[in-house]
Amino acid sequence: MTQILLDANLARQLKSSANPLELCDPSGAVVGVFTPVIKAKIATPFTEEEIQKSKQKKGGRPLADILLDLEKS
Repeated sequence: MTQILLDANLARQLKSSANPLELCDPSGAVVGVFTPVIKAKIATPFTEEEIQKSKQKKGGRPLADILLDLEKS
């Protein structure tokens, strides 16, 4: 993908919008559409230590058993 370096003013304008924007040339013709990247913060009720412990746990049920139970329902 080709990258275009923006000047500080244009970068600030683009960052200030949460909605897609039409980019136009000086005559007003649409050149393209800019869709901003929204970086959502995801809150988790678990600590990093709890997550790591959970990843190390072994166990569970075989998929075949789960599918059989689902077929019975």
